[in-house]
Amino acid sequence: MRFIAVLVIAGAAAFQPPPQEPEPSSASGRELIDQEIQQKWKDLGLRSAGPADESEFLRRVYLDLAGTIPSLDQVEAYFKSHGPDRRARLVDEILGSKRFAENWAEIWSGLLVGHSDGNMGGLVRIGVQAALKSHFARNTPYDEFARAVITADGKLPNLRGKARGRMMGDDRDGALPEGVNGLVAFYVGAQRQAGRELPLNLAGRFSKLFLGTQIQCAQCHDHPFDKWTQEDFYGMAAFFTQVTVRREAKNDKEQAFVVGDAPGPRRRRGIPIPDSKKPPIPPTFLGTRENPRPGESFRSAFARFLTAKGNLQFARTAVNRTWAHFMGRGLVHPPDGFDEKNLPSHPRLLDALANDFIEHGYDLQWLLREIALSKTYQQTSKARKRTFEMEKYYAVAHVRALTPEQIVHSLVTAATVSGDATSVLRPRQLLAIFREFRYAFGDDEGAEVLEFQGTIPAALVMMNSPAIQKATMATARGGRLASILAKYGRPADRVRALFAAVYARTPTPAEAARYGPVAAKGAEGCEDIYWTLLNSSEFLFNH
Repeated sequence: MRFIAVLVIAGAAAFQPPPQEPEPSSASGRELIDQEIQQKWKDLGLRSAGPADESEFLRRVYLDLAGTIPSLDQVEAYFKSHGPDRRARLVDEILGSKRFAENWAEIWSGLLVGHSDGNMGGLVRIGVQAALKSHFARNTPYDEFARAVITADGKLPNLRGKARGRMMGDDRDGALPEGVNGLVAFYVGAQRQAGRELPLNLAGRFSKLFLGTQIQCAQCHDHPFDKWTQEDFYGMAAFFTQVTVRREAKNDKEQAFVVGDAPGPRRRRGIPIPDSKKPPIPPTFLGTRENPRPGESFRSAFARFLTAKGNLQFARTAVNRTWAHFMGRGLVHPPDGFDEKNLPSHPRLLDALANDFIEHGYDLQWLLREIALSKTYQQTSKARKRTFEMEKYYAVAHVRALTPEQIVHSLVTAATVSGDATSVLRPRQLLAIFREFRYAFGDDEGAEVLEFQGTIPAALVMMNSPAIQKATMATARGGRLASILAKYGRPADRVRALFAAVYARTPTPAEAARYGPVAAKGAEGCEDIYWTLLNSSEFLFNH
């Protein structure tokens, strides 16, 4: 087995005061991207690696938007389609799919609550994920989405037995009971993790997630790399001093966590800085120094300041995080690394896309579509020569390690005709498999761009995973390999189908010559080929 090392290199950015009114652009998002990127190539004397072919684009865009490789049926359907707009039609098809909403719910639940179950058996992750799936399925505007996360309140049942199983989506639909706001689970999880330091925890999380800045570095002293002070941090933390998370119980079987805001005289005073003689710091928004209105809940005020159209940093962070997801590194890298010493690689592009994002009503699907359909995103990763500057300035596509979730979903896609993990695995089972792969691949669960870990445990998990064993069984009911053997009789046709199912491409002449004799051995030979392809480095990377 051959593993490819992927180096994630820190980049740069700057937290700048936002303009009051965004400036509209005459070019579309994808045109802005290509103009700015190509101008930088010209300035630096860089040469593009060239466009990706159809197979490369097909597999890449499925992994980035749907979180899995395309199924054999989807590969065959794409290559039967024609016309200059077939890539655009493919992107729209994926954006409208169930798997798109599930994938982005998984991505954002990881950002919000992490990937460990803690001591609540996955209830927090599944609750948040179910709520997020609903938001992404209906394409909730990003500013509205952020406000929903920040101001979430209500009850989260903490049931037992079969009722708890249903709450955790064990009926396989992943839906929560009517009237339950799954985003409440985020606060339940945060409170159980942070305890009395919940306001500090939330200030750090939301500043990192929605403003791209590590304001928590100013908790104990003024920020070492930025202009933020302790007062700035505690001013942000004060917005969350009203948050309450309490347990409500009718009896042993019927319990719930209740999240809300409890205003009171002490909470209105703000939050004190430890070991300081300064008076308590009132809620004060980072940069603008704004305070809540009389009678306004602190969280509502925070959400209002954060998502104001004049706050370009909110839009810049969203654009940059989305860009990093597609490109392997942000215009500001890492995505939460905005500070005065970190300069963006393409500042005009970052601001122009942020302004356009605002003008389009914070439409996340618009942003995803424009990036995916840009020539920049559609650069090939196949280059005879790769340099640091080529990768930094997107003249060649990054080769990116698949996340554990992408690996698992791709294995399910390869293993089954349905390609749907929820058809064979319950949410809790999926979480358990994700944990196994995350542990084996040794990734940092807080990282937004993963560095591949080609360790022995990772190799053993891939070789011995039940998912791979099922994927390579010719007798598996509803299995992809069984359907290939039934549909194709000639060894050469079976090899082509196996390559399409795993790599979304046809085999090279050398590969066809190598694997043809193996496929001629029948089901056992095809099982060996499939196992080999699924354990290859080509399968484990997005390229």
